[in-house]
Amino acid sequence: MAIFEPRTKDEIRESIMAKLVATSPLTDVAEGGTAHTIAGVFAEELEGVEYRIKKVRDAFWMDASGADLDERVRDLPGGGPARLQAASAVGSALQITRDDTSGDLTIPAGSLAAREDDPQIVYQLTSDVVIPDGYATYPVLEGESPAHIACLTPGTVGDADVGTITLVVEMPSSVISVTNTEPVIGRDRETDEQYRERVQRYLSSLARCLPGSLEYLALTFKSSSGARAIHARVWEDPENRGYSELVIDDGTGLGPGGKKGVAVGPITVPDNGTPVLWHEAPAQAAITEITVNGEAHKQTLGGVQNWVSIPERGVVYPVDGFLSPEDTWSITSYLVWTGLVRELQAVVEQDPRDRLRSPGWRASGTRVRVVPPTPQPVVFDLNITAAYTVEDLSDLQDKIKAEIIAFLRGLGPGEPLILFQLNDKLANLTGVENILYNAPTGDVYTTSPRHSLTTNTTLITGF
Repeated sequence: MAIFEPRTKDEIRESIMAKLVATSPLTDVAEGGTAHTIAGVFAEELEGVEYRIKKVRDAFWMDASGADLDERVRDLPGGGPARLQAASAVGSALQITRDDTSGDLTIPAGSLAAREDDPQIVYQLTSDVVIPDGYATYPVLEGESPAHIACLTPGTVGDADVGTITLVVEMPSSVISVTNTEPVIGRDRETDEQYRERVQRYLSSLARCLPGSLEYLALTFKSSSGARAIHARVWEDPENRGYSELVIDDGTGLGPGGKKGVAVGPITVPDNGTPVLWHEAPAQAAITEITVNGEAHKQTLGGVQNWVSIPERGVVYPVDGFLSPEDTWSITSYLVWTGLVRELQAVVEQDPRDRLRSPGWRASGTRVRVVPPTPQPVVFDLNITAAYTVEDLSDLQDKIKAEIIAFLRGLGPGEPLILFQLNDKLANLTGVENILYNAPTGDVYTTSPRHSLTTNTTLITGF
């Protein structure tokens, strides 16, 4: 309920007239009388005053819009968060193929590719890519991410579904084809509604370690390549107290987004023992195998725990008796996160070398792992009745598929698909008369708060 609502001039005049009758000998209060006329003049003036008070109240309670809202936010502690501007579509997505496999081929940063459906939308490599001697396609290693690209045009105009960036614009002559194996998603300028919601998270974030604080951090953080999360949700494990996951999504599900971790060792245990082993962080999963004196050991063997792994920090704590002085240990064959997940995890954990810009966001004695959502594919089998005025059915089908994909991308981790909400979107498309679903047959809920509903053009059939 609003704290203050302005009155109309009629309401104010009635109040004035009632007080005049109650506190003075005036009795001539009929319409057209002197008292009635004077009260009406005051009422009109006070109506304007109360309207201006409402405008002040609206600004104070973030009900302002546009530049007024930006100005109000700047009055918050710390100057408040600035409105997010349009961001280019980015992602580790581009697969590159050449026709000559002899020698190393370096494809320099700034090389260009484009979408087949709109060659004016151009994407560039953000760093050098090397295809090694004897290989025709990048990436070449298991678990290695495709080349990272960024659209030169900010905003969602640069969104590209899988397999749509296929034009070579400016690359070495031996490159014969490119394709994006993952979608790339941009972001338009933050709307007033989105900005207000993030400002509320900002106010919660002042305590730093609360769930709302972490979600605000994730939605505000920008990686070195320009990537941002559009969804963020903290999941707290009820069976493992003190452990939580910050599930983030940039609209693409973040794909595989990883690489092989740097092998560590063999390292010799000193005479006074070693309380901690380390490896590259953040690992995608707990370290389950360590080589000691050339022999592989499991994390848990016969019910006995040999070590505790904290993958997001890159540390392993061996239990007493697992390692002895002069033993050698190695950690190999593990995957680590890259890009947005990696950089955000570093901010959450605290960088002891730069505590001013990375002071840490988790509470003492707790763990917070930054992870992408687990994709939960949704299959659509539709029966669409088109209007008789539709001349190009394939074009209408493409628009329907794009609308469904965009709708699911707008759902965050753990959010269900409510069919009537999707129906409202599809029904607004020009040319759609009626929609029937053979699949899904009802609303779709995620398997867990860490799952995110997703689909693509190959999963949308029927018509």
